[in-house]
Amino acid sequence: MKQITKDTLLDVIKTYVESKESNKKPMLIWFQSNDDIDNARRAIREIKGCCEANQHPLYGHEHFIDNEGKVKKIADHPELTTKFIYPGRYDENVRFFMYHRYVEQLLDDHIEYVKELAEKTQKPLVMLINDYSKEENPMFDASPFEEYLL
Repeated sequence: MKQITKDTLLDVIKTYVESKESNKKPMLIWFQSNDDIDNARRAIREIKGCCEANQHPLYGHEHFIDNEGKVKKIADHPELTTKFIYPGRYDENVRFFMYHRYVEQLLDDHIEYVKELAEKTQKPLVMLINDYSKEENPMFDASPFEEYLL
């Protein structure tokens, strides 16, 4: 795991996003403080081309969770397809996705969703995770990620 600081965070992310490595792993940054993660999230949002991947309570590209909490197939709701496949402000200017959820951050369905989103769009993925969530989900496998600790 690589150490970074508040001062180097944005430069590390920009370098990662601009890297042309075709097989690069998604970036996962562990935060030890809620204030640090909140400040980082606000700053990263300002990087040109950032799109938040967690603006909808969805998982996967085949399903979504409706307002009543029921899982439904996107294929059964064609009017929603473009709205949900690329959440948030997705357009041709998106350079990378940022992921952070306050609760259930490491829930398998959410992690699979953002990884699939990045793979399908061929856009880099930057995940911001509170380190205490490792205790809530001790089985989380971080091996598919380039890990950093702030």
